[in-house]
Amino acid sequence: MSPYKKFLRNFALISAGISIFIISFCIIADPYEIWNIYPRQGLNLYSFRGVHIERLTKPMNFILRHTDDKAIIIGSSRSDFCFSPVTWENLTGNTTYNFSVASSAIHEELKYFEYALEHNQNIKEVILCVDFFSFVDNPERQILKSLPPFDENKFGKFLSTLQDLQKILFSWESVKDSVINIQKNYTESPNYRCHDLNGKFSEGHILAHSSVEDSKFFGIMKLWNNSYDFSTVELLEDSLKDFQRITELCRENNIKLYVCILPLYPSHYECFNPCWNIYDDWKIKLASIFPAYDFTCFDENLVDRKNFWDTSHAKLILGDKILKSIHSGNLEFGEIITPENVQNHNAEITRQREIWRSKNLNK
Repeated sequence: MSPYKKFLRNFALISAGISIFIISFCIIADPYEIWNIYPRQGLNLYSFRGVHIERLTKPMNFILRHTDDKAIIIGSSRSDFCFSPVTWENLTGNTTYNFSVASSAIHEELKYFEYALEHNQNIKEVILCVDFFSFVDNPERQILKSLPPFDENKFGKFLSTLQDLQKILFSWESVKDSVINIQKNYTESPNYRCHDLNGKFSEGHILAHSSVEDSKFFGIMKLWNNSYDFSTVELLEDSLKDFQRITELCRENNIKLYVCILPLYPSHYECFNPCWNIYDDWKIKLASIFPAYDFTCFDENLVDRKNFWDTSHAKLILGDKILKSIHSGNLEFGEIITPENVQNHNAEITRQREIWRSKNLNK
């Protein structure tokens, strides 16, 4: 063998060895909570960046583990916090994936649904958690600047998937994040994941970052009020078209659709004061397209602070009650809104809210 060929062979072998080592290291360290090959507390059980790149990790986890699931949950962090796929599977027997992503717009949720349909022909049920903030100019996205953008032009494309794989397996950033992830797992040793394998935000992660203090519980509400002018809110017509497209896709694919509006803690509705009429109009337009389970009443379950992590996110105990209600059709609280009853329903919610305000504000 000539020296030149020998050099090329050795160079190729060394390069291949280094590449395999880097890829293996990134898979084992699992800084983005994707592979779950060798999960060990103190090594890689917890992903310190898993929460921040859901728009990459949730689609990848779906492809890796959930292409045979019979049901999916779609929504924002509110359904990510309180809707357990295990609960729905126990009720229906259908394996379920929680595809909810923080601060998602309805257009983004449509794209996740289309992506799920493309890769899974077994879906029989969809629980769509519609959120007022997903249908307007998305104040959450404007306030929480650290959230990565959603780029539908690259979402689900083969080339983009290869680029994402290169980014998470063979890049300087992935190596750096892998080292940091192992170091933080070793020194802090959390015994929980950011997300369960079925996609839900894990209770361990929430408990570790929650607090009973008022500053934490009311923090999101105060952040919104201080950072966003709710008098400028406008309902986006295209968002209603995206919602309608989801309902059409379910009908075309013989998928049972459950649409629900999740509750907020009563104080959080104070953010809506400047746009309450738009909020009511949103429900009217939703109901004209598809019936929805509205759980935004002021029932005793919803005025009990123990049922909420903060003013914006309900706990699992409340989520389980909601899932059982929409499965059985026997509502413990809330109401199914339709074109026939939605205006009376809105008036009743406003009445309940005024009663709550008179008893709880300015005290």
